[in-house]
Amino acid sequence: MADNPAAYNPGGGDNPGGDNPGGGDNPGGDNPGDGDGPGSSDNPGSSDNPGNGDKPGDENNTGDSNKPGNSDNSGSEDKPENGDNSGSGESQAPFAKGKTFSHGKFTYKVTKVGKEVELIAAKSTASKVTINSVTGTDGVKYKVTSIKSKAMQKNKRLKSLVIGDNVKTIGTSAFSGCTKLTTVTIGKTSKSSLTTIVKSAFNGCKKLGKVIVKSTKLSSVGKQAFKSAKTSLKVKVPSKKLKKYKKIFKKAGLKVKQVIK
Repeated sequence: MADNPAAYNPGGGDNPGGDNPGGGDNPGGDNPGDGDGPGSSDNPGSSDNPGNGDKPGDENNTGDSNKPGNSDNSGSEDKPENGDNSGSGESQAPFAKGKTFSHGKFTYKVTKVGKEVELIAAKSTASKVTINSVTGTDGVKYKVTSIKSKAMQKNKRLKSLVIGDNVKTIGTSAFSGCTKLTTVTIGKTSKSSLTTIVKSAFNGCKKLGKVIVKSTKLSSVGKQAFKSAKTSLKVKVPSKKLKKYKKIFKKAGLKVKQVIK
């Protein structure tokens, strides 16, 4: 069963009728369900309800795996960054540094007020996860710049992982023991901020056979970062960084021939 952390709508900007008492499956769009509303006074969920059908939140909430707005979505991908649905009419002060909040099954800690967070825990049951940005329950869209130690350790569902351009550091044993993980993509573009993969980050990922590194800023890969991965594991890196990255990954325990362009 997929998880869809984007289903949470902390601010309600695109769905102002969230409190509509007229229909559990129809949040009400533009008709908050008030008896004086422009829809039918006795039937806020009726076909004449202007919040039905054309409600602003409906179009992006189809249950389609590419539209993760539906909490019952049976797709298999988690993209916490798609939770940018916070446009509330009332402003709220950004969380203080150190404050934690949850978005679906992902938990974050604010590291830079109004701007950056660290992913500290995830209990996702999706097979594909993308980590890049997230909208907090304070309505602020944050960049995820680090992944804490053991954040997704021993996740038995994860098969494909994408580390977005905002992430700078992957912590110790962050994904260790993810025994079904087969593919990791680090950075969506060459503008990836990733500089550090700490020791044992992917230790024990027995099926891991392909790692794509798009970051050109990587400077450190800790010991045993890929210990127990498939012997056929290949790490694809930017051509202009091949020589440097071969040395970096060799120190981490990989063979030179496993690092390719």
